[in-house]
Amino acid sequence: MTLPAQHLSSLETRSDGFLTDVGAMDIGSATATAVIARFDQSRFEDDLFTTLCVDRPDRLDRAVEKRKAEYLAGRAVAMAALASTGHASKQIATGPNREPIWPAGVAGSITHSKGRCAAIVTDQPGTLVGVDIEEIAERSSLDAIFKVALQPDETRLIREIDTQALTATLVFSAKETLYKALFPAVQQFFGFDHAELYGEPSETLLKLRLTKSLKNTVTAGSVFDIGYRQLGGSVITWLVTPAPAD
Repeated sequence: MTLPAQHLSSLETRSDGFLTDVGAMDIGSATATAVIARFDQSRFEDDLFTTLCVDRPDRLDRAVEKRKAEYLAGRAVAMAALASTGHASKQIATGPNREPIWPAGVAGSITHSKGRCAAIVTDQPGTLVGVDIEEIAERSSLDAIFKVALQPDETRLIREIDTQALTATLVFSAKETLYKALFPAVQQFFGFDHAELYGEPSETLLKLRLTKSLKNTVTAGSVFDIGYRQLGGSVITWLVTPAPAD
């Protein structure tokens, strides 16, 4: 799917400096559209919800400015991506588990972290989509990833790699991406221990293998190819894959 460049440049212009570097990102998929941008919390104003045509949910009334800025940025790029499916004016509500609710016939995922945001959208039936952005972890944050998100075998593998911080962050981000992609299908919360790094990552791809089955829908041993890219001091990971058969 394609997205006119002028549509993205218009979004950036209307945001009055809140959104910058808005653009389509090549994720190697002919059926999904990815939009990525930077956002500046210091340029956030409540009026931007109206300017960018994003509905502001009542639950944000008491939210701190950081949360409002993140929500607006994520929804703005997601609605831009939606334009490629013919749903340019559709809003994206939020479900009971804080998941985005997409228009009928559309699947997608949204992420935001440390001044970056991205969304991936597809109108292909039976597709699962996930995307995640993370700042490359250091010191205590890196220690927390090793302690909470990685299993002993993963830790041993990563400790043997020169780029430990980058690889550990990639695996953490990939597991977040996998969760976002699978949750709509399995409707089941699951932890970091449900998936493990399967071999050493390549320059653009890493593989995750499920260690436990999810509601008999996705079986243990299933392997998922997670695309990734480094963005300066951050990484973005994504997955666009057919949904498992019932």
